[in-house]
Amino acid sequence: TYALENVCPSNPIGDSFNVQTHFSLHKYPYTSDVSKAYLRIIVDDVTKNLRLFIWYDEDDVEMRHPVFYLRSTMDFGDGVASAILTIAQKKIVAPLCRFAISRRIVVSQAYADNYCGSFKTQEMYALVKADMEQAHAAVGLPLKDTWTSEETEPGVTTRLGLPEGFFQMLGFIWNMITNMLSPQDYLVLKSIW
Repeated sequence: TYALENVCPSNPIGDSFNVQTHFSLHKYPYTSDVSKAYLRIIVDDVTKNLRLFIWYDEDDVEMRHPVFYLRSTMDFGDGVASAILTIAQKKIVAPLCRFAISRRIVVSQAYADNYCGSFKTQEMYALVKADMEQAHAAVGLPLKDTWTSEETEPGVTTRLGLPEGFFQMLGFIWNMITNMLSPQDYLVLKSIW
Protein backbone atom coordinates (compact mmCIF):
# COMPACT_ATOMS: atom_id res chain seq x y z
CA THR A 1 0.00 0.00 0.00
CA TYR A 2 1.03 3.59 -0.52
CA ALA A 3 0.69 6.22 2.16
CA LEU A 4 1.99 9.76 2.09
CA GLU A 5 3.30 9.32 5.63
CA ASN A 6 5.58 6.48 4.44
CA VAL A 7 7.59 8.79 2.20
CA CYS A 8 7.62 11.92 4.37
CA PRO A 9 10.21 12.61 7.03
CA SER A 10 9.06 12.07 10.57
CA ASN A 11 9.39 14.80 13.13
CA PRO A 12 9.54 14.57 16.91
CA ILE A 13 6.66 16.43 18.51
CA GLY A 14 8.72 17.86 21.35
CA ASP A 15 10.65 17.07 24.48
CA SER A 16 8.07 16.34 27.18
CA PHE A 17 10.70 16.33 29.95
CA ASN A 18 11.88 19.82 28.97
CA VAL A 19 8.29 21.05 28.76
CA GLN A 20 7.35 19.66 32.18
CA THR A 21 10.54 21.02 33.74
CA HIS A 22 9.86 24.56 32.52
CA PHE A 23 6.23 24.24 33.58
CA SER A 24 7.27 23.39 37.16
CA LEU A 25 10.17 25.83 37.42
CA HIS A 26 8.44 28.95 38.75
CA LYS A 27 5.40 29.85 40.84
CA TYR A 28 3.04 30.98 38.03
CA PRO A 29 2.46 28.20 35.47
CA TYR A 30 1.26 28.61 31.88
CA THR A 31 -0.05 26.08 29.38
CA SER A 32 -1.97 26.61 26.15
CA ASP A 33 -3.06 24.72 23.06
CA VAL A 34 -3.13 25.79 19.41
CA SER A 35 -6.73 25.45 18.27
CA LYS A 36 -7.15 22.74 15.59
CA ALA A 37 -3.49 23.12 14.68
CA TYR A 38 -3.25 20.20 12.26
CA LEU A 39 -6.68 20.68 10.73
CA ARG A 40 -5.54 24.14 9.57
CA ILE A 41 -2.92 22.59 7.27
CA ILE A 42 -4.48 22.24 3.80
CA VAL A 43 -3.15 19.52 1.46
CA ASP A 44 -2.89 19.66 -2.33
CA ASP A 45 -5.35 17.89 -4.66
CA VAL A 46 -3.10 14.88 -5.34
CA THR A 47 -2.54 14.29 -1.63
CA LYS A 48 -6.25 14.79 -0.97
CA ASN A 49 -7.00 11.86 -3.30
CA LEU A 50 -4.62 9.68 -1.29
CA ARG A 51 -6.27 10.56 2.02
CA LEU A 52 -9.64 8.90 1.65
CA PHE A 53 -11.93 8.41 4.60
CA ILE A 54 -14.44 5.60 4.15
CA TRP A 55 -17.76 5.58 6.00
CA TYR A 56 -20.87 3.42 5.93
CA ASP A 57 -24.34 4.70 6.70
CA GLU A 58 -25.81 3.10 9.84
CA ASP A 59 -28.66 1.69 7.70
CA ASP A 60 -26.15 -0.11 5.46
CA VAL A 61 -25.75 -3.12 7.79
CA GLU A 62 -24.26 -5.27 5.03
CA MET A 63 -21.71 -2.57 4.27
CA ARG A 64 -22.33 -2.59 0.50
CA HIS A 65 -22.50 1.15 -0.12
CA PRO A 66 -19.40 2.90 1.18
CA VAL A 67 -19.21 6.66 1.17
CA PHE A 68 -15.79 8.10 0.36
CA TYR A 69 -14.65 11.43 1.75
CA LEU A 70 -11.57 13.30 0.66
CA ARG A 71 -9.53 14.64 3.55
CA SER A 72 -8.36 18.08 2.54
CA THR A 73 -6.43 18.76 5.74
CA MET A 74 -3.76 17.13 7.83
CA ASP A 75 -4.59 15.59 11.18
CA PHE A 76 -2.84 14.77 14.45
CA GLY A 77 -0.63 11.73 13.91
CA ASP A 78 0.38 12.65 10.37
CA GLY A 79 4.18 12.76 10.59
CA VAL A 80 4.49 15.56 8.07
CA ALA A 81 1.85 17.64 9.91
CA SER A 82 4.04 17.77 12.99
CA ALA A 83 7.00 18.90 10.86
CA ILE A 84 4.92 21.62 9.17
CA LEU A 85 3.62 22.90 12.52
CA THR A 86 7.12 22.93 14.02
CA ILE A 87 8.46 24.92 11.05
CA ALA A 88 5.56 27.38 11.28
CA GLN A 89 6.15 27.80 15.00
CA LYS A 90 9.87 28.49 14.58
CA LYS A 91 9.87 30.50 11.34
CA ILE A 92 6.57 32.38 11.45
CA VAL A 93 5.05 32.53 14.95
CA ALA A 94 8.21 33.04 17.03
CA PRO A 95 9.39 36.14 15.09
CA LEU A 96 5.96 37.72 15.69
CA CYS A 97 6.35 37.46 19.47
CA ARG A 98 7.40 40.76 21.10
CA PHE A 99 9.22 39.20 24.05
CA ALA A 100 12.22 36.88 24.02
CA ILE A 101 10.60 34.67 26.66
CA SER A 102 7.54 34.17 24.42
CA ARG A 103 9.80 33.26 21.47
CA ARG A 104 11.62 30.75 23.67
CA ILE A 105 8.34 29.09 24.67
CA VAL A 106 7.25 28.83 21.02
CA VAL A 107 10.61 27.45 19.85
CA SER A 108 11.73 25.20 22.70
CA GLN A 109 8.87 24.64 25.13
CA ALA A 110 6.31 23.22 22.73
CA TYR A 111 5.02 19.67 22.74
CA ALA A 112 3.10 19.11 19.51
CA ASP A 113 0.51 21.90 19.51
CA ASN A 114 0.81 22.61 23.25
CA TYR A 115 2.98 25.10 25.11
CA CYS A 116 4.10 25.08 28.73
CA GLY A 117 6.10 27.48 30.82
CA SER A 118 6.13 29.21 34.17
CA PHE A 119 6.97 32.66 35.44
CA LYS A 120 8.26 34.34 38.57
CA THR A 121 5.52 36.99 38.55
CA GLN A 122 1.86 37.26 37.60
CA GLU A 123 2.72 40.32 35.53
CA MET A 124 5.15 38.35 33.36
CA TYR A 125 2.57 35.57 32.99
CA ALA A 126 -0.02 38.10 31.76
CA LEU A 127 2.40 39.76 29.32
CA VAL A 128 3.52 36.47 27.81
CA LYS A 129 -0.03 35.12 27.60
CA ALA A 130 -1.16 38.22 25.67
CA ASP A 131 1.95 38.13 23.47
CA MET A 132 1.45 34.45 22.62
CA GLU A 133 -2.24 34.97 21.84
CA GLN A 134 -1.48 37.96 19.57
CA ALA A 135 1.33 36.22 17.65
CA HIS A 136 -0.72 33.08 17.02
CA ALA A 137 -3.89 34.97 16.05
CA ALA A 138 -1.89 37.02 13.53
CA VAL A 139 -1.13 33.90 11.47
CA GLY A 140 -4.47 32.11 11.85
CA LEU A 141 -3.35 29.71 14.59
CA PRO A 142 -5.35 30.99 17.56
CA LEU A 143 -4.67 29.63 21.02
CA LYS A 144 -7.42 27.99 23.02
CA ASP A 145 -7.51 26.66 26.53
CA THR A 146 -4.85 28.77 28.22
CA TRP A 147 -4.58 27.24 31.69
CA THR A 148 -2.87 28.32 34.85
CA SER A 149 -3.32 28.02 38.59
CA GLU A 150 -6.19 29.66 40.43
CA GLU A 151 -3.63 31.83 42.23
CA THR A 152 -2.19 33.10 38.94
CA GLU A 153 -5.50 33.91 37.28
CA PRO A 154 -8.58 33.71 39.54
CA GLY A 155 -11.66 32.22 37.92
CA VAL A 156 -9.70 29.90 35.66
CA THR A 157 -11.83 27.07 34.28
CA THR A 158 -11.07 23.38 34.14
CA ARG A 159 -11.60 20.68 31.54
CA LEU A 160 -14.59 18.38 31.74
CA GLY A 161 -14.13 14.99 33.35
CA LEU A 162 -11.75 16.08 36.09
CA PRO A 163 -12.61 17.57 39.47
CA GLU A 164 -12.59 21.35 39.79
CA GLY A 165 -9.00 22.57 39.94
CA PHE A 166 -7.47 19.61 38.08
CA PHE A 167 -6.09 19.53 34.52
CA GLN A 168 -4.71 16.64 32.45
CA MET A 169 -1.58 17.19 30.34
CA LEU A 170 1.29 15.15 28.90
CA GLY A 171 0.51 12.04 30.94
CA PHE A 172 0.15 13.93 34.21
CA ILE A 173 -2.66 15.37 36.31
CA TRP A 174 -2.02 18.95 37.42
CA ASN A 175 -3.67 20.02 40.66
CA MET A 176 -4.03 23.74 39.98
CA ILE A 177 -4.92 24.45 43.61
CA THR A 178 -1.69 23.05 45.06
CA ASN A 179 0.29 23.48 41.81
CA MET A 180 1.49 19.85 41.93
CA LEU A 181 1.96 17.37 39.08
CA SER A 182 1.27 13.67 39.58
CA PRO A 183 1.38 10.83 37.05
CA GLN A 184 -1.85 9.48 35.64
CA ASP A 185 -2.83 5.97 36.70
CA TYR A 186 -1.45 4.33 33.56
CA LEU A 187 2.00 5.79 34.27
CA VAL A 188 2.23 4.43 37.82
CA LEU A 189 4.51 1.42 38.04
CA LYS A 190 2.69 -1.38 39.83
CA SER A 191 4.52 -4.18 41.53
CA ILE A 192 4.06 -7.61 39.98
CA TRP A 193 5.09 -9.42 43.17
